[in-house]
Amino acid sequence: MKFTSFVVLLLLTLTGCSSDKAIKPIDLSGCTDKKYTRAKPLQNIATIVLARTYTTINGSSFTDYYLDQPDVAGFAVPWVACNLPDAYKKDKLAVRINGYTLTYPGMENENGIGNPIELTHIEVR
Repeated sequence: MKFTSFVVLLLLTLTGCSSDKAIKPIDLSGCTDKKYTRAKPLQNIATIVLARTYTTINGSSFTDYYLDQPDVAGFAVPWVACNLPDAYKKDKLAVRINGYTLTYPGMENENGIGNPIELTHIEVR
């Protein structure tokens, strides 16, 4: 009985994980510009990437990417991921994320467009 259980556990261990689904680590270097502190964990959050293009006074333009929560009632301020990988910078891309909300000294006095977050995992839904 013990040998049979061992063989079953060994087979499950060897076949249960597939390396083709390995998740590449997310680069956290973009989250060091300010003295961020992790505040609240975000786990398994369904969200959408939104692209907004702005034009400056001199006529040049740039695009920022935000994470929105359309299914959450009363959610008004989008998240700005300090480390959103380029592969996910697509307007209206449905994703699932893990990470942390971030705070930094003086944040409550700034007039920003979104609240900063750090991603530890992201995948397309």
